[in-house]
Amino acid sequence: MSYAPSFQATMQSVCAAQQRGTAGAVSNVLNALIGQGVLVLFVGQLSDALAGHVADPLRYALTFSVGFTLLTAVLFIRARKVTQRHFA
Repeated sequence: MSYAPSFQATMQSVCAAQQRGTAGAVSNVLNALIGQGVLVLFVGQLSDALAGHVADPLRYALTFSVGFTLLTAVLFIRARKVTQRHFA
C-alpha cells in the first residue's frame, strides 16, 4: 500500500485522541478483510472466468484488479472534500 503512511497520518490527525486506537484497529481489520480476503477471491474468480477466453487469464485478472487502486483514489479525493468542509 503506497499511500499507507499518508493515510495513517491523516487518520490520526482527524480522529480525536481517545478514538485513534479504535480508528487504527478498524482500518487494519478492514484492510485485511478487503485486501487479503475479498480482493484475492475476486482475482481468482475473474481468472477462472477468463480461462479459455484469453491466453493468460491470471495476468488479465491481476491487471484488472489495479482498478481498485483508482477507485481508492476517487474515494480519497471525495473524503478530502468532505473533510475540508467539516474542518472549515
